[in-house]
Amino acid sequence: MAITDELLRTLADIRTDGNILPPPSILVEKRILKGAEMGVVTVYPSDTLYLIPGDVALASFEDTLSEAWPASMADNNLYWPFRILTSFWQVAQMAAKEVDADIIFVDVGPNLGAIN
Repeated sequence: MAITDELLRTLADIRTDGNILPPPSILVEKRILKGAEMGVVTVYPSDTLYLIPGDVALASFEDTLSEAWPASMADNNLYWPFRILTSFWQVAQMAAKEVDADIIFVDVGPNLGAIN
């Protein structure tokens, strides 16, 4: 397949077809690698997409959370259980407020632990 200007324009227009919101920035280039022409598409996430990376160490915190929840219910003061129950929601809300986010997606692991 020939890497023509028309092909490069078609690849660059993919971001504007309305299927990806907010649209990412896309850089489309023709390059030659080992004598062969290639169309290279580099996709940069939108400036309005924010991610909070997870950490494997969070799994070890899950045990602490699992133990803290039932123990906290023995107290008549519901402040501590409520704080435990809503801890992830609170972190997500703080992050959303920081960047003025409208939607929060949370990708959790496949287990059935306290975090899920």
